[in-house]
Amino acid sequence: MAQIDKVKEQINFLKFWLSLVMASVLAIVGFCVTGYTKIDVWFLLLCLACIVVLGVCSWALSKVIVRKINELKDL
Repeated sequence: MAQIDKVKEQINFLKFWLSLVMASVLAIVGFCVTGYTKIDVWFLLLCLACIVVLGVCSWALSKVIVRKINELKDL
């Protein structure tokens, strides 16, 4: 397998994980929006902390994807 194909597969794999992270963020936000009156405050704070952590993960994955795309230019 050529080096360019390996980098493309790595990008596809990272995009898969990025989509999972974003789907998780959307699910947690949807849960918080629909049930914020029914859930405890500590659970809402836990959900917000998860959203922040997943947001940082998505930012980091995006940076890695951009770096890999820029690496494709050199190949």
